[in-house]
Amino acid sequence: MRTETPPADVAGLASNASVPAVSVRRSDYRILRDFRAFEIVNAMRLPLTLDGFRALAIFGSIALVLLGTMVFASTMSVLRDGPLRQDTAAVLNWGFLAILYSAVASVLTEVVSSRRLAVSGTPHLELFRAMELPLPQVVVRYGLVPAFRRTGILWYSAVVFLLVFFEESPSYFGVVAASASVLALASCACVYCVLHFASTPARRMGLHWRYGVLALFLGLLLGAATGFLLPQLYRLGGLAGTPRASFRRCTPWQRPRPGY
Repeated sequence: MRTETPPADVAGLASNASVPAVSVRRSDYRILRDFRAFEIVNAMRLPLTLDGFRALAIFGSIALVLLGTMVFASTMSVLRDGPLRQDTAAVLNWGFLAILYSAVASVLTEVVSSRRLAVSGTPHLELFRAMELPLPQVVVRYGLVPAFRRTGILWYSAVVFLLVFFEESPSYFGVVAASASVLALASCACVYCVLHFASTPARRMGLHWRYGVLALFLGLLLGAATGFLLPQLYRLGGLAGTPRASFRRCTPWQRPRPGY
């Protein structure tokens, strides 16, 4: 005689089955995280345990972020209130060019550098398979996490720069929109590159002619953006120097005489 399981019991069984699956995924990721930490400690020959290395990495990263933010924001604030106070629009355009160049460089390094071999070219891939570690977890730890760190540095630097020059120019929000668009496209491109190369065997990952076409296209894009913005930068620099010359103080013998 067949007995039907009530819907409430089915939901309970499904929830109980999902809990071990989540815990297994977390356990697999912890194993890969510890293995990666062991690789770094062994390569650098550090006299540290894995827990000590993780603590050093966390506190060192926080200290570097705080110190770098303080130095970068202080430098930008001095330039904004000092020699560049009349050329804020030009500085924003220069900042956008720097963001554009950094974003394109990050995408190109994911395509043509050894970073494309971070997952499929790792020498421990067979060991991970023997340990029954799923490939998506390997992709997350060896591919996506480093990519998120690199793009996160670009996003953080751009945000700090734009906050320092907040509403200092009528073209501020245009620069913000353009910078956010460029960084979003670069981040998506980096994630796509990681996933694409992770699913490609290392022996088939030579520098194809398509990569050269991509590099050529990105170079032309940078050249067009630079050629479009440079004349505006020179024009803004010339306009910024006009107010300083018009408000120049006159000495008594330089004042115009009556009747002239």
